[in-house]
Amino acid sequence: SNTAVRDNASTSNLLGLDLDVVYSLPAGLEAEVHALFMDARFGDGVEVHDARLGFDINQYPVDIGGNWLPRTSPVTLNYALSQMIFTEAGTFDWIVSGQSRTRQYQTVFNGEGELLPPANGVIPVYPEGNPRAGETLDSYAALQDNPARLTDVIEAYTHFNLGAGWRHPDGRLSISGFVNNVANVAYPTSIIATPGLNLRFFNPPRTAGVRMRVDW
Repeated sequence: SNTAVRDNASTSNLLGLDLDVVYSLPAGLEAEVHALFMDARFGDGVEVHDARLGFDINQYPVDIGGNWLPRTSPVTLNYALSQMIFTEAGTFDWIVSGQSRTRQYQTVFNGEGELLPPANGVIPVYPEGNPRAGETLDSYAALQDNPARLTDVIEAYTHFNLGAGWRHPDGRLSISGFVNNVANVAYPTSIIATPGLNLRFFNPPRTAGVRMRVDW
């Protein structure tokens, strides 16, 4: 059977600023920028159980005070430049859009490939009655030697999308094309880290296509 455990953080502090700017330029051009600035961290002295370590490690309290909340970037920028062109042959349009995000973490542990020290200073050992009583648990020792799987960092990235289209003057026929993730940038969108699973899900790769729509 599987068991999910959730700990409530006693305190967290979130500050943010959201700026939206849209500007019309000559020749039907339009530029827009949407900026989000965040500072979202757990309060001092917040302790939670690190359930990523192993099923045989029953309790491992760690201090996550000052850590960033998951999936929170200090700076997120969304921007675009687009144009509408009206002609006797129909309406043409194009857009270049992008997103930039600074570093973020996927879990509350803000893991950068290191084992977080226990808040109570107690290293997991084999219990009394076990032939190896008092020795460090093998599963914990393995993590001490190779804690890389505890990494949950997503480094800063930028990706761009392109789009262009045409619509017939009567509005009944339109054709458009797109290229998403032009530079084929790869980054994790979510992470599942448990004692028995270390799984990363990534964003879609470069994708291109054409759409046609007919109304009658």
